[in-house]
Amino acid sequence: MQLYPIFIWWFVILMFGLVGWPLAFSLFRHLPDRGFAFARPTGLLFSGYVLWLGGTFRLLQNNVGGIVVALLVALVVGLLWQRQQVRAGDISPLAWFRREWRYALSVELLFSLAFIGWTLFKAYNPNIETAGGEKWMEITFINGVLRSHSFPPQDPWLSGFAISYYYFGYVLMAMATRLSGLVSTVAFNLYIPTLLALTLIAALGILANLVSLYQSAAKPVTTPQPSNPSTSLRTSLPTFQSSNPPTLHLPAISTGLIAALFVAILGNLEGLLEVLHKAALLPPAFWTWLDIRDLKIPPTGSGDSWIPDRFIWWWRGSRVLTDYTLTGREQEVIDEFPFFSFLLGDVHPHVLALPFVLLVVALGLNLLSSRGLGVRGQGLGVRGQKIEPVDEAEEIVVDQAAVVGFLPTVSGPRSSVIFDKISRLFQYSWSQLLEATGGRLAFGLYALAVGSLFFLNAWDFPIYLSILGLSFFAWGCKKDEGGRMKAEFFILPALIGTGILAIAAVLLFLPFYATFQSQARGMLPNLWNPTRLPQFFVFFGPFLAAVIVLLLVLSRQGRTWRNYIGSTLLLTILGPVLVMLLALTGLLLSPAGRDYVQGILNDPGAQQVLGASTISALVQAALWRRLLNPWTFIFVGGLLGWALAVWVGGLERGEEARRRGGGEEVDRLALETSAGLRSPVSGHTIPVQFVLILVLVGLALPLSVEFIYLRDNFGIRMNTIFKFYFQAWVLLALASAFAVYYGSVYLRGLGRIAWQVGMALLVAGGLVYPVLATPNKADFFQNEPTLNAIAWIASHRPGDYAAIEWLRANAPDQAVILEAPGAPAGEYGAYNYSGRISAMTGLPTLLGWGGHQSQWRGNYDEPGRREPDIDRLYNTTDLRQAQALLDKYGISYVIVGDFERERYAPPGLRKFEQLLEVAFQQDGTTIYRRRQ
Repeated sequence: MQLYPIFIWWFVILMFGLVGWPLAFSLFRHLPDRGFAFARPTGLLFSGYVLWLGGTFRLLQNNVGGIVVALLVALVVGLLWQRQQVRAGDISPLAWFRREWRYALSVELLFSLAFIGWTLFKAYNPNIETAGGEKWMEITFINGVLRSHSFPPQDPWLSGFAISYYYFGYVLMAMATRLSGLVSTVAFNLYIPTLLALTLIAALGILANLVSLYQSAAKPVTTPQPSNPSTSLRTSLPTFQSSNPPTLHLPAISTGLIAALFVAILGNLEGLLEVLHKAALLPPAFWTWLDIRDLKIPPTGSGDSWIPDRFIWWWRGSRVLTDYTLTGREQEVIDEFPFFSFLLGDVHPHVLALPFVLLVVALGLNLLSSRGLGVRGQGLGVRGQKIEPVDEAEEIVVDQAAVVGFLPTVSGPRSSVIFDKISRLFQYSWSQLLEATGGRLAFGLYALAVGSLFFLNAWDFPIYLSILGLSFFAWGCKKDEGGRMKAEFFILPALIGTGILAIAAVLLFLPFYATFQSQARGMLPNLWNPTRLPQFFVFFGPFLAAVIVLLLVLSRQGRTWRNYIGSTLLLTILGPVLVMLLALTGLLLSPAGRDYVQGILNDPGAQQVLGASTISALVQAALWRRLLNPWTFIFVGGLLGWALAVWVGGLERGEEARRRGGGEEVDRLALETSAGLRSPVSGHTIPVQFVLILVLVGLALPLSVEFIYLRDNFGIRMNTIFKFYFQAWVLLALASAFAVYYGSVYLRGLGRIAWQVGMALLVAGGLVYPVLATPNKADFFQNEPTLNAIAWIASHRPGDYAAIEWLRANAPDQAVILEAPGAPAGEYGAYNYSGRISAMTGLPTLLGWGGHQSQWRGNYDEPGRREPDIDRLYNTTDLRQAQALLDKYGISYVIVGDFERERYAPPGLRKFEQLLEVAFQQDGTTIYRRRQ
């Protein structure tokens, strides 16, 4: 195994970090680490966007020169912005580094150790395989991007068409590949270690910032006692300006490491269950009750060994949930978590997006922190006027009432007044959004970051937009001088501001939307598949315990949440039921929905179960299954309602203090808020408030799929659970890491010991999976290590390997090739050796994996037209017909190897000897070329 690719790649990713550091330093100016942990994803994102946009409008070429220009644009913009801020009195990066070099060293060590360590792991299982994942598809996209001179990139598996998928992550990886000079099939095995390392340092950065901000907010305020206590507080409370942010001490770094562990290394509890099952430590009835496939079969061994040895047993960790059809047949449910994805090694969009979703989470914290760290009310509004916060907000809330209450009925002169109020409301919302994000350039980067998520992994966009929206709402809420909350001032401006951010995010990537097709066909109600609570706990167990303890501690610190618990529980328990009923109503009212329901009722098995082919029988059966297993819905809905009550209850903490303690306590709360020591929303500190936002969204995701899911080609909730649970894991893992710190700070005596021991045991249970699965996936490190992902093709199919190398070196980038597609018509053409030449070279073929084309484009129209033409091209002995088809599709090369000989008739294959010339031939694989 050659080591130089590792160090070349490490340096290339470092270069993106150096380019992104000036941008991150200016963008994250309200965080103690100034975005140091996010410099690499910032550099990748911004320069990748410049390259993609320039390539889309043919202003840049997708080559080394275009990448260098994109990097220079990102660097110059960052340096100019940084210089402007330093001139305005901001700290310089060098001064920051002198103060925080220990933190910077921790980040760099974590990145390097994780990258090198996981690269060595990948070297022992490097193969791009056809099944057990999506690597065949992913290398196809990478090579397609590398072969494309502009964007959108060509689809190697459907010649003449662009990739119809969220492909931005592949653009970023291809950009680094081209800069490194490495061949794509070597660089491919460096992508996952890079993404793991970026995820680890981003998680560390978020929690280090949270803890550092919290430590600053929790410092006691000691002052002399002059005659006027209010004056004393005003002069002694520190204001954390961006030039003097809180520092990153050891507790912040260590909690950041816990967050990195929770987000990217910890497994669910299925690994522990595998050990218990193998050791036969629990009775058969337990495994039957748990009902996890493979494990529900009672153990048959003597229990002498405790190490799982079932073939790829670690795969079951991503399938711990089990759904059933009405007839009792099992349905596939995917519930991946980050470590499983890193272990599997698929460079899929949900993995490619991980560092960037954490970047957006950090932006949410940065936005909320700016409420205390800056000077409120000094932001430049639209047309240059200053916004005075409280007075303006009082007028705006009147405008909201006028707009909402009277807009439908106004006419004549009165309508101009209302529309003027609408204009003022939008103007105010826009000015507040600019102030919260830090100006127009910063707002653009916020929109770029969150907008990129749809392009990276579409499911992530609404999730993390909601986090920014809630952070913006929290930022904008105000207290008056009496400590009373005026949250209603900012409800509508927060919604408008979030809408503006969403529109800007979409507009920045508009060319992508113009060519994107989707298989999504609306929402479906989840009528009869409630998640079983034991399986839910197997997946989320440690995080659920941490969230419960966090809410218990916060609930003890204030009582106002009790005023809201009834209404919040009503919202989180009855609200989802209402959403499901609305989805069901919409389903029954639409023609497509009625056809879908009728398809279920026409199933003989379903008729036997239901006893009748009627909608009422279907609804009755679904209701009965719901009533038999309501526990996950009640538990998660209750937990979400509790968290929401604690969050909303914090809105009245100032008023509670006023009633209890009088003016001095009120002054303290108000002044701590203005100094950044407390959240503008509540008596909670800003970090606690932000963690509650993570909890709210993290719990809402799994709750939502109890009632609705996205209708796609699979027709079940498999994919929705996959995408939502994956992001819920990320958010709850971050919140849980903070809960570990927070509980250890506030709990005392036996409570602290019980908390720390209990959490340690749960974490140890989660670590069983990575500890045992890692060597198993690497075949216990017995094989010869290599980073060449197609070395196995060289040994098993040497002719194909030689043909791939010849085409890489000799074929023009846009040359169309012909090879056998995925499967004959009517079969699911995927997860086999088809499309191997186009995948490994990036040269477009007529059709690769047809089943995936259906997923990406939402239909099978074009692949369906091409399948019979491909069969005719290979099987016909009519030279004229074959020539006409070659001309129709502009085919330059025809591949005839063992895979084609297995599929097509020998007489048809022999005709190419007359029609075309042999360009390459070795070990049974022939490449025919049009005669020159």
